Amino acid sequence: MIRYTQQQAPAKTVEFKATEFSGSGELLSPTPDQPLALKTLKEVRESDNHRTNRARYAASEKGRKAIARAKAKYLASNKGKETMARSRAKYRASDKGKKTIAKYMASDKYKEASARRWAKFAATDKGKADQAIRYTRTTTYRLAIKQGLSEKLAREKAELAAGAKKAELTPEPPAFQSPD
Repeated sequence: MIRYTQQQAPAKTVEFKATEFSGSGELLSPTPDQPLALKTLKEVRESDNHRTNRARYAASEKGRKAIARAKAKYLASNKGKETMARSRAKYRASDKGKKTIAKYMASDKYKEASARRWAKFAATDKGKADQAIRYTRTTTYRLAIKQGLSEKLAREKAELAAGAKKAELTPEPPAFQSPD
């Protein structure tokens, strides 16, 4: 015996009650509880009652958690990532996006965040090596310009010096030794 028939109904159906007969065989007029026809899913979603219930659910703790889970799942999917990338690119290309980004980059908040990121990177071995390579490139370029070389030659000399410094700082992988 099935007790909970309403829970077993498909999700896209809406309760429907046809006109009923009275005991004498005549039709009773439908009441607001008894609609004449089955509503479409779109009509149900657009109804005020449905919007009120959705808003109430979204405001509840259970609803907030469910919505956050669904959003995280979507954003983790390939389609979600692609959609977000397209919308971010579209926003950044817009006038409003450009103004917002420029305003943020001029703010103290951005400067502080940038300084924290740089300090964190500079403390790592990779950051220290990167800093040494840049220092070598810059000093070699400045010295070449002082010596009277053209900018093009100075840049080439600086790149060669930076490449040598990078090779010096990059550890060589262990050589393969064959057993003899």
